[in-house]
Amino acid sequence: MNPTRQIKWMLILILAAIPSLVLLAQPGITWSADGTAYYKVEDRQIVRYDVPSMKTSTVVTRQDLTPKGADKSLALRAYYFTPGQKQLLVYTNSKRVWRLDTQGDYWVLDLTT
Repeated sequence: MNPTRQIKWMLILILAAIPSLVLLAQPGITWSADGTAYYKVEDRQIVRYDVPSMKTSTVVTRQDLTPKGADKSLALRAYYFTPGQKQLLVYTNSKRVWRLDTQGDYWVLDLTT
């Protein structure tokens, strides 16, 4: 294989890998359903960033994520809002099984109360 062809293939591979690297560069960001904001976990709270103003508001506080009788809030591994954003599914206490973190605890938080 000639050097020019090798360079072309290397360039194609690099360009194909860039989208994956971009996704990995922003862990923990969840976009809102309408695309006008994103959510990020900061200090065990879920904070909303409005785009493009970057105005922030705390959507879920540490107190909201602290179970009754516990002195610490849940360490979030992942979270998912329902379509109307009235409830939040929280994944925590994950354990690695084989190669993936597939075991853990799920909590549902009612955001309307």
